[in-house]
Amino acid sequence: MKLIPAIDLMKGQVVRLRQGDPSQSTYYTEWGSPTDVIERWIELGADTIQVIDLDAATGRGSNISCISDFLSSYPVSLQVGGGIRDSKYASYLLDYENCRIIVGSMAVTNLECLICLKNIYGPDRIIISLDYLDNAVRIRGWQTETSLNVLQAINLFSQEEFERFLVTAIERDGTLQGPDIDVFRNLSTSTSAKILAAGGVSCLSDLKALADSSVYAVIIGRALYERSLSLEEALQFVEVMS
Repeated sequence: MKLIPAIDLMKGQVVRLRQGDPSQSTYYTEWGSPTDVIERWIELGADTIQVIDLDAATGRGSNISCISDFLSSYPVSLQVGGGIRDSKYASYLLDYENCRIIVGSMAVTNLECLICLKNIYGPDRIIISLDYLDNAVRIRGWQTETSLNVLQAINLFSQEEFERFLVTAIERDGTLQGPDIDVFRNLSTSTSAKILAAGGVSCLSDLKALADSSVYAVIIGRALYERSLSLEEALQFVEVMS
């Protein structure tokens, strides 16, 4: 199981939202600039980092200059999401060989375009984000409910040879209340897709439960910034378990 620290960007700063709500945002200025944060995670041993542009996701701006600097400056794999709604921006990011893109709404509303990108760059470079509430996948910044549940969505996109799925429990995102273990256990036994679990992770016991659920990777955000879990300790724990 891989461990992936998350950097969410808003107004050029590192921030975390509670349940995706911009009105419930916490800025972690004590950690320094986004550059300070990514260098810290790399120093502690992270080889993959998730970067989400919340301004782009909400249509309120962009942090593309910061993301571009990350991609061109650091020898780690980045998975970048937020506001990727067309092939031009997606291709710009995918032209960086160390970048995977995370797409949610685009997968539902413009699947043909996403299939074209997959055919050019390969399925390994695209992560489909499945954010769910009450077992229904939501898109457009979690505001629009679809008719698909998570497993239905994975089966649908797997038919088009997509392999990686970032699954987020909306009601647990940014809460430190523990991951939705039952859902991840069910997904891991029902599909061979690579499941990246997000939402609610707060401690080592959460990591153990997710590892026992056989997910491919775990995304950690607020737990790191609020120091309920250290990245160094978490990476060592996962290495021992594997």
